[in-house]
Amino acid sequence: MYEEMLLRDFEEALDKNPVAYIPCGLLEWHSSHLPLGIDGIKIEELGRRIAMKYGGVVLPPFYVGAPGFTSYQGTITYRPSTVKQVFSETFAQLIKLGFRVIVAIGGHYGNAQETCLKEAAAEFKDRNDLAIWVLNEADVINDIGIYGDHAGTWETSMGIELCGKLVDLADFKPGVQPIKRYNVPMRVDGFDFEYHNKEFVIVKDLKTCLDKDEIHRNVSLVVDRIGIQAQALLQKILHASRAAESA
Repeated sequence: MYEEMLLRDFEEALDKNPVAYIPCGLLEWHSSHLPLGIDGIKIEELGRRIAMKYGGVVLPPFYVGAPGFTSYQGTITYRPSTVKQVFSETFAQLIKLGFRVIVAIGGHYGNAQETCLKEAAAEFKDRNDLAIWVLNEADVINDIGIYGDHAGTWETSMGIELCGKLVDLADFKPGVQPIKRYNVPMRVDGFDFEYHNKEFVIVKDLKTCLDKDEIHRNVSLVVDRIGIQAQALLQKILHASRAAESA
């Protein structure tokens, strides 16, 4: 983990495997059974597992995120322009440090967040000595019918596997979820989806519908697919650099 590294550890990690994993998310309402910071918490642990198996460095979670259920209890959101600026500068700083591949993994599945990160990454698209990959972790297993959700079966599964002590289904009931809302105006930046007056429904009974063995298999598949692809990107970049040097 980046924040725990001594300089010698940092230098060794960069020399061996200059891949940075950035957990991205929101501090946001996730019903009664998941913590407010589940977006970043789950991806930090996912990143740790990827780095343990495939190498690389995991940064602390970034909670500067775009809307977002802004009016829902516990939620903190930022203007999309702010989010884009934060990640643009973060990418630039990681490049300065010597990382050749940057993997920004979103634990928040909103289009606003993903758009901000991709726009920030696009600022570096003409560089042939690095790669920036922006994704949500569920993207790599869409082919087996799994997609990101909000406090539903997939996100709760991730919580159970990656930070189980923070998940509490004792008071969970399927159906309309109780939500306290703040009296805030709808945002006018074109990225909001906070449905002030819309009910939030979780159809399935999360106490009974989740299989821990299946969850473990699916999360392990995510680890492998992201780790393998990140290493493939690194090898492609290193090969291109060697070819340019010998030309």
